[in-house]
Amino acid sequence: MKTKIAIVSNVVATQMMVEALNQRAHGVPGIGLIYGDPGLGKTTATAWLVNRCDGIYIRATSGMTLAQLLRQIVKELSGPDIYTREHMLNYIIEHMAISNRPLFIDEADYLLNDKNTLEIVRDIHDLTNCPVVLIGMESVRRKLQRHRQFYNRISEWLEFMPLQFEDLQIIVSAVIDPSLTIQEDLLKQLLSDTDGEVRRIITGLSKVEAFALANGLPTIDLQQWGNKEFFLKKA
Repeated sequence: MKTKIAIVSNVVATQMMVEALNQRAHGVPGIGLIYGDPGLGKTTATAWLVNRCDGIYIRATSGMTLAQLLRQIVKELSGPDIYTREHMLNYIIEHMAISNRPLFIDEADYLLNDKNTLEIVRDIHDLTNCPVVLIGMESVRRKLQRHRQFYNRISEWLEFMPLQFEDLQIIVSAVIDPSLTIQEDLLKQLLSDTDGEVRRIITGLSKVEAFALANGLPTIDLQQWGNKEFFLKKA
């Protein structure tokens, strides 16, 4: 399979959302929220966009402290080793205000239990005027409602949806060996079995391509694929 980003509808919507944050009117807050079920391609879309807009990408982890978050942002800004939270925050605010680089925080769910961390992220947004985008699971929108001052600053939001057949066709064109044709009936079965989840679709396409190439098939349909599984299903 080819390694290439497929510009599916969720990716296009992500780009449009960040453009809206960058071009927002004076006085409109610049915090964005991307949320949705796992496997829908949120992280992949964000990584692609971060590269295009020279954004700052941070992946939160379980148990991440405020100091660890700030240290990661300083590192992404190519900053020096700084050991106090106050100095790290000052460095971030100064350099983000100059560069106007948007900040993306993936797996933001891990930060929601620490009110102080969210307040610092809000301060970074308020004091730099740079867009800040949180990416999280489907429940992150509901959980953020507990933090009123932060929630009220969200001016753009995007729920990632399962892929449609047109999206699947775009993915096939982007990643499958051009010498192989996967027939529509097999693609529709793949879409149905995966519930439109990007991660499982990619796994399934990899299996189909490997099977077809191993058997010298220039084209493959549902009958040729048979009852083989596209991915590891629940026992």
